[in-house]
Amino acid sequence: MSQHYKFGEEILASDDAKFLSRVAMAHSRRIRPLCMCVPGGNGIEVYVARRFEKYHLKRMPNSGPGHAPGCDHYEPHDDLTGLGQLRGQAIIDDEATGETLLKLAFPMSRGPARLAMASANETKPSVKSDGTKLSIRGLLHYLWNEAQLTHWHPRMQGKRGWAVVRNELLRAAEQKITKGKHFSEMLYIPEPFQAAKKYEIARRRREITARAQQHTKQLGMIIGEVKGFDVSINGERIVIKHLPDWNLFLNNVLARRLRSNFEREIELVAQNMGSHLIICATFEMSRADYPHVCELTLMPVNEQWIPFESSEDLALVTQCIEEERHFIKGMRMNLAHDSPIAAVILTDTETMSTALYHSNGRASADELSILAERMAFKGSAHVVVSPGNRLPGTRHKAKLTNH
Repeated sequence: MSQHYKFGEEILASDDAKFLSRVAMAHSRRIRPLCMCVPGGNGIEVYVARRFEKYHLKRMPNSGPGHAPGCDHYEPHDDLTGLGQLRGQAIIDDEATGETLLKLAFPMSRGPARLAMASANETKPSVKSDGTKLSIRGLLHYLWNEAQLTHWHPRMQGKRGWAVVRNELLRAAEQKITKGKHFSEMLYIPEPFQAAKKYEIARRRREITARAQQHTKQLGMIIGEVKGFDVSINGERIVIKHLPDWNLFLNNVLARRLRSNFEREIELVAQNMGSHLIICATFEMSRADYPHVCELTLMPVNEQWIPFESSEDLALVTQCIEEERHFIKGMRMNLAHDSPIAAVILTDTETMSTALYHSNGRASADELSILAERMAFKGSAHVVVSPGNRLPGTRHKAKLTNH
């Protein structure tokens, strides 16, 4: 169903023949249109961004919860997930430029002992986490959410493949600034491999990863899908899908810590057919022109590329998909595994979204206190669920038209 926007005194549907010209005019005149998704409301400001000679309407920073749950601009309140502790500290949005400053807790340049760096033990139990900078896992979760790969509605069934995932992640990386540089210049995401174009693909890869050559003192970053692990002479290799001739190398210390820190993530993917294991890693290029990993994190995603962190989490996401619900997967960013968050936010319930939380009979007093704080937020309904519980609310999308 099309959305409606107000330009001055004129209200247009997004599929109206005049809509694109009005958006272009709003961009040239620096006018902010109003999204009219809330019935009886006065409209919510959005801004016009230009990308590849095309115009896009984007929500204003921190305005996501104010939109109707069925609106394309809707985002759940930051405090329902791990985003709440990061916004304004590790993630700083600039409304004037549309750029976002990311403060990273890990290096993106060479320095003493960089090669010996190991993956951070982000599985260590903790209730509190430092929100002043993004961990490498927090960055991956943030980008996945920015790319809306955490969002789902039934029309997406069968339409997500690696090409779509890659394009959306690249889009999400645009207008992000870190360490004084454009983040997209540091990021390499493999394009779908085609044997007939392997030399072209390799050339484009070299152009991107050249920024991480030894003489540059800069590290690169890769996001890709793990195909497997293989033992090499001096450590271990991670084989990445779509990169048959370009493996990631780990020294022995990092290889051991990988197995120790990410045993759960690896097992979750191994036990669930159709799921994928996503890697986000910093690397430097060796003299032989191959990538050596400095720091990494792993993230399981299901067949539809929606993240999950436990068998219970996967069961809830699967149930939502099978019952044709509209929802957003909650991401914990920097938060520890035992810190409660809204696992799924249903966006097809009547007047407001509904946040679903996993039941946990072993929760500590601190964890129960955090859960109570999250469930006290008045912008959503809140329900604690167990596997197999009936999901609350309706199955149909909330209406966006109110005119």
